[in-house]
Amino acid sequence: PRDEAARELEEETGLRAATWTELGAVEPSNSITDQRGLLWLAEDLTQLQPAPDPTEALALWRLPLSAAITMALEGQLTDALSVVGLCRADHVLRRRGRRR
Repeated sequence: PRDEAARELEEETGLRAATWTELGAVEPSNSITDQRGLLWLAEDLTQLQPAPDPTEALALWRLPLSAAITMALEGQLTDALSVVGLCRADHVLRRRGRRR
């Protein structure tokens, strides 16, 4: 699973991470599907050339974690996996003493 996350990160953003932390699984809609998402925190990033799938429409934003969390809390970011991932990443970083 980490290799899949690394491949997606590089293809879609052009970023490569040297450090990965598993943030756990999420079941975004367990009442109607058995879909599970595994979340990762990617750190120590190196910028490479992105190679997104031409059929995917992507918008990439670079912003502080605190700003992304504010967007989630204010309803500007509504993707369930992203919202949970941001909260878990914030929790892990705070426990390490690396505040946002």
